[in-house]
Amino acid sequence: MRFFKYIFITFALLFSLVGCQKENVLTPGGEGKGRLIISGITVDVTTTDGMPTTRANETFIAPEASALTYTLINKETFIEQTLAEVPNELVLDCGNYTLKAKYGENEMGATPYLYAEKDFTINLHETTQLGDFSIGLACAIIRPNVTADLLAQYKEDYALSLTDGTNTIAVTNGEDYFVPAGKSYTLNFSGTNQIGESKNFTTAINNAAIRTRYILNCTSAPLPVFTLPEQNEGNAWCKRIYITPITADNVSNANGVSVDKIIEKAVYEVSIDGNSWQEAIKEDGHWVAKGLSPVTNYKIRARFGTAISSNTEQLTTEKEEGVPNGDFEELVETINISNMNDGGPYTHTDTKWSSNFQNTTNIIIKEPINWASINSITCNYNEAVNKNSWFVIPSTFNTNIECTVTAPKDKVVGGGWTKTPDMYNNLPVQQGNNAMVVRNVAWDLNGTNPARDQDTKVPADYYSNNHPSSIANRSAGELFLGSNDAEGTEFTSRPATLKGYYIYKDNVDANESGIVAVELLNESTIIGNGTITLSSQSTYKEFNVSINYKNQQLKATSLRIKFKSSDASTIQTTNRGAKEQCSYGATLFVDNLSFIYE
Repeated sequence: MRFFKYIFITFALLFSLVGCQKENVLTPGGEGKGRLIISGITVDVTTTDGMPTTRANETFIAPEASALTYTLINKETFIEQTLAEVPNELVLDCGNYTLKAKYGENEMGATPYLYAEKDFTINLHETTQLGDFSIGLACAIIRPNVTADLLAQYKEDYALSLTDGTNTIAVTNGEDYFVPAGKSYTLNFSGTNQIGESKNFTTAINNAAIRTRYILNCTSAPLPVFTLPEQNEGNAWCKRIYITPITADNVSNANGVSVDKIIEKAVYEVSIDGNSWQEAIKEDGHWVAKGLSPVTNYKIRARFGTAISSNTEQLTTEKEEGVPNGDFEELVETINISNMNDGGPYTHTDTKWSSNFQNTTNIIIKEPINWASINSITCNYNEAVNKNSWFVIPSTFNTNIECTVTAPKDKVVGGGWTKTPDMYNNLPVQQGNNAMVVRNVAWDLNGTNPARDQDTKVPADYYSNNHPSSIANRSAGELFLGSNDAEGTEFTSRPATLKGYYIYKDNVDANESGIVAVELLNESTIIGNGTITLSSQSTYKEFNVSINYKNQQLKATSLRIKFKSSDASTIQTTNRGAKEQCSYGATLFVDNLSFIYE
């Protein structure tokens, strides 16, 4: 492709000089005149390679003919005259001439140097016609080309310059610069690379030829050669991967770079498809890629500038497991007691028929599947010598517990009733149909009934007001994953946080708090854990337990979660009379557990 302008000038050829309107040019007082007609001027910036000349990322268009400077020289008298306009028709003295045209200056820069000259002769009373006056490049072109690989190794403040040994100009990568032909030129690249080293690279040409474009390539130095070490399968979590970094053993050829620098400045990347790469970050002394997707295969590589590890490793992230039955909606019946004595005996009236009355209770408790409690201790109905509500009490129960207390009728005055104790009425849930309640309780397999209550009763108060003289044991209620035979459950993911909701009624000791504890294990080794206390709270509030991991490589094999109703070293309870007839203390409600993965 050629880039030039054409000027076509046509005239009616005159056979004599009579009537000519042009003034004479370069009149030396000779013996006669003739006429010059130029029928076409061509301005051409085509190079020998045929590629367009570019400046500022745009194609450079040849200047108009009117933008050039024209000089006419009489070769006999040596008189020169700069023409004020494009020469198309001239009346000249007879003789020999040179017509010159130029654009720009013959020096290094962003403006091309164009030049042409043509000799002609003017004869008496004749017309000399120049059919084509072509003006083209009279310089060489240099285009600096710094490769992407080299640029990637350097910070943005690199510099490019071009010199002929005497003069130096700053140049821009990928743009054409015009230079005088016949000289030698050096392109210099200087900058600070990504590891803070100052570097210079040069490339040169000798004896640049006219109209020729030279692409001076500035390429990168040989890159280091290294491998990524084998990655531990346990490094892949649900949404993150911990990366084992390179060591000196992994660098097979540093190619002039300090091995310590390579290790220090290397970065690590992960990718699903091998095309789009995500860079890992340094966190707590570990390289980790975060924000990943569960159950996804990731490629892993190391990179030092533009040098990439000669291998990639692959790991698959873990699945995102939830808390087993964390909403406590799947329940199984664990306690079903009928007609257990509820409190001590009492008297209705002074009649002989009303001297020994006893209330009874029916209670059905359901506990969440996959979870267990210490009800087998505190509410051990089968092993209790005295099967009474004062000594056999559930420390853990569901919010839709079924419990009723029945007071018998008096044969004389009638009355009697069946009611649900207040402590089991209208128990709140955070969401869904069920939450769990864990509380401090007093219990005793061998408890002694309180003395008979001899006070006269009315139908609304058919129960004993007396309390046992002592209850041997007091325990904090517990709810935990697993069973009474084996705490914990199989689990193969590593969450960051346990989230849930709670209410806590510290109704005996204001300094008391509930406890929630989480442990992730690899066989018998604890790899991560977290514990928080739950203070007084009258309505459901969110809690979060951060899980701190001691080892990033060991995978989880089991999970433990435990709730306790008290963190106190000595458990306290309060005797509850009326229809309750038991002793309990601080009470913890928990609901809707879930894991957060990061």
